[in-house]
Amino acid sequence: MQDEEVPYATALKLCDVIATNEIAVTLVKDGKHSLDQEEDFVRMRGAVDDVFSNVLDYDLTSPASG
Repeated sequence: MQDEEVPYATALKLCDVIATNEIAVTLVKDGKHSLDQEEDFVRMRGAVDDVFSNVLDYDLTSPASG
């Protein structure tokens, strides 16, 4: 929320115009634009893992699964 280049309000505005209810925003109170602290990487990794576990569903027994 300390990003001087892209205000966090921009993320909230994007939520209003994205056509889904399946959206989450994480605000980091002392986060700056680079989000380069170890805990930031852990948080981002968790978000990516969440997307993969909830969106991508592979059935490896199916020939169409690639």
